[in-house]
Amino acid sequence: MNPLRHLPAPLLIALAIASFAGPPARADDLIKNVSMTRFMLVFSDLEKILAKAISGHDQTAIDGLLSPDFELRPGEHPGEPTTRSNWLAAAASGHAGDMEQLSVHELGDVAVASFVRSVPASGDTAELSRSYIVDVWKKQGNDWQLVTRYQSALPAADAPTEDIAPTGKG
Repeated sequence: MNPLRHLPAPLLIALAIASFAGPPARADDLIKNVSMTRFMLVFSDLEKILAKAISGHDQTAIDGLLSPDFELRPGEHPGEPTTRSNWLAAAASGHAGDMEQLSVHELGDVAVASFVRSVPASGDTAELSRSYIVDVWKKQGNDWQLVTRYQSALPAADAPTEDIAPTGKG
């Protein structure tokens, strides 16, 4: 005899729905997701503050955010790092750009932030130059400093093509 046949229909439906739901969320999983979101906000803000400090020539803010031994490792010439002073000189004349596809991996006192940055190409606001950037941040006391940036140009987006009428020949 089936012990469930005497239960009211709404209760049977609720039990059936609960049986299809996965296991309950663990507290560790919830904390991990919250931490990831928090780190994404923190490093998004740090990237924006650094860009603003560079464009505004705010040396105090730059020194707080950029490690004294910072270097840029360009994807085109990874064996020829750009020094902190050379990178700052080049970055000061450029546009900060828009950041998208941010991901942050926190590893204790080190965090790795990766994102795509789009900036107007050669002053042209219609065409964008895009780079994939991986920033390595190190915790110094209560603050974070950018230690190394890896940057590679992304290929230009494909230009739209005209629809070509099929010829019927194959």
